[in-house]
Amino acid sequence: MASEKKETLFVPLDPNGTSDSVYLCVNGKNMVVRRGETVTIPAEFAEAYRNAQAQQAAALRAQREAMSKD
Repeated sequence: MASEKKETLFVPLDPNGTSDSVYLCVNGKNMVVRRGETVTIPAEFAEAYRNAQAQQAAALRAQREAMSKD
């Protein structure tokens, strides 16, 4: 079995305190990462997390922009 590329990822604590972990799924494989801990995970999961964070930030910016036009 070929070794997977790994990355270190830190998932910050939930500011609302509603979740103590993050569920990640890539191509049918999934894992749960605890918030507030630095973990070493396969690179594709770290990329999925970063992409999700970027999309969430873009959605928030678009929402704020739409609200400011009213």
